[in-house]
Amino acid sequence: MPFVEASELLQHMRAARRYLEWGSGGSTVLAAWLSLLPDARLSELYSLESGTAFFDSLRRQYAPIRHAEATGKLKYLAAQVGPTIAWGYPQAWTARCGSNNTNCNHEHDVWRDTL
Repeated sequence: MPFVEASELLQHMRAARRYLEWGSGGSTVLAAWLSLLPDARLSELYSLESGTAFFDSLRRQYAPIRHAEATGKLKYLAAQVGPTIAWGYPQAWTARCGSNNTNCNHEHDVWRDTL
C-alpha cells in the first residue's frame, strides 16, 4: 500500500471505535495492535474471510491477533461463499459477474448470509 493511503488508513483506524474488513492480512494486524494500546478508541474489530486457513496462519504468526481475539475485541467471521479461487474470491462471483468481477453487487450477498 502506498504511504499516503497507509497514513490515511492509520488515521481513520486511530479515530474509529469499530472496524470491519473483508479479507484479513496486514490491516488486521494493524487494527488488532491499535485496539490493544492503552489509549485505544478502537474496541470492536470484525474480519470477514472466505476461509479459515489464512486466518489461522495469522493467529499463529501475530501476537496482536491472538490477544485481540482473547480480549473479545477481534471477531473473525468465516463467510460461506463456496469454492474459492486466488485471494479467496468465490468461483461463483466470476461465473455470475464476469471475469473482471465488477458487474454485480456480490458483497451484499455475503453480509446477509454471514452477519
